[in-house]
Amino acid sequence: MASLVLDLNKRYTYADYLTWTDDKMRELIDGFIRLSPAPKLKHQKISGIIFVNLFKIIENSKGKCEVFHAPFDVRRPENGEKADEQIYNVVQPDICMVCDSSKLDENGCIGAPDLIVEVLSKSSERRDAIEKKALYEKAGVKEYWIVYPNDEIIYVYILLNEKYEYHNVYGVDDKIPVHMLNGYVICYAGTCATDNSLIFVENFLLKIRWKKKKYCIFAKNYQEHFYQDEKYRKHIKRTTGEQTITFESGCCFP
Repeated sequence: MASLVLDLNKRYTYADYLTWTDDKMRELIDGFIRLSPAPKLKHQKISGIIFVNLFKIIENSKGKCEVFHAPFDVRRPENGEKADEQIYNVVQPDICMVCDSSKLDENGCIGAPDLIVEVLSKSSERRDAIEKKALYEKAGVKEYWIVYPNDEIIYVYILLNEKYEYHNVYGVDDKIPVHMLNGYVICYAGTCATDNSLIFVENFLLKIRWKKKKYCIFAKNYQEHFYQDEKYRKHIKRTTGEQTITFESGCCFP
């Protein structure tokens, strides 16, 4: 499908946004279009690791929260106005966690998620680190992670008195506390998997459909790897100690 030609200087609403039926990834910040090119492979590997770890924490703890992966629309209503024509902020965070089911509807989330994770890319660094950080702060997102994939570090901000306060910066070998999940920790690269408090991906295969891309997640030596390559439709084997797991060829799908 041909891409739509839209005026980047015009202010749009979520009602307008819903009429855009091409495959372009767009967000609205104060009504103005922000284009998002397809993420790179490293970006997807990292977001996949974090997503699956959060998913497993919630599943194993039987928590009420739900975690979502882009593309997933998060709308910020102004002054309680929830009509599509009155919404000027629509974003697609790489990962978001919502603990209040009343904020979820068939179009995504309306209101502030409890946790948002953005994995930076060259084209989105300023937007995620400045524009979206200010938007999430104003919206009341309680916890915000900014991931710098090239430096392999994560900055964590916590909302206190309606303002984000820098909490800490974490590297690939660190245990990262998820404050909105009562202190559970995840490990960015899997290297702290010996910690009893860590909920890590083990014997777990998750299928994700993201538009027309193909994804496959599998575990290897306690490190999660996220692939977009069709060749991984073939059998993938992982050996951990005495246990061998075979992933059949259907793990990735169109």
